[in-house]
Amino acid sequence: MTKTVVVTGANSGIGLATAHELAARECKVVLACRNQGRAEQARAEILARTPGADLEIALRARREGVVPAE
Repeated sequence: MTKTVVVTGANSGIGLATAHELAARECKVVLACRNQGRAEQARAEILARTPGADLEIALRARREGVVPAE
């Protein structure tokens, strides 16, 4: 059974390292970030190292909560 995990701050630092490791372990990883561009860069970096990784981006709007990226 595939596990789904949400990683906050997944576009840099410990969050990005965690997302890399979980993707390598074949988890579905939801990259929870505030900035669309940086989230896309993180996604591309993870896919370059782990082709076929199951990744999704969720953006946090300042007051509105978490919304899926388009």
